Amino acid sequence: MLLNFETNQYKLLQIVIMSQLDILPRLKRVRNFTDRIALKYTLNPLDAQETRNLINFRLKAAGYDNKKDLFSEDAIKQIYLKSHGYPRRISLICHDALEAAVISERRTIDSSLITEIPYEPITL
Repeated sequence: MLLNFETNQYKLLQIVIMSQLDILPRLKRVRNFTDRIALKYTLNPLDAQETRNLINFRLKAAGYDNKKDLFSEDAIKQIYLKSHGYPRRISLICHDALEAAVISERRTIDSSLITEIPYEPITL
């Protein structure tokens, strides 16, 4: 009913919905709702290079400015494979890896450390 508020010249109400894909089946059950969506965009998972960029961006934002990479290239590849490119999962794996590195007093996170991190596989 909210989407019916309009004049001959203007739409009086605009709604922006941002969510995870889980909401799509629910929205499809609402009659005429999808007909009223003017613009729809789905963010896809990140690729391997975007995963690397995300990790480096988050490290820099957190204040890490060391000249040496904290995550090895093999570790980043493992993170990408474990996360399937989903940003939230990338962040969780990196957090767990950083925690494990501190506990084991490592200065660099390599693929063996990423492999050791328990993480539930993604079912697609």
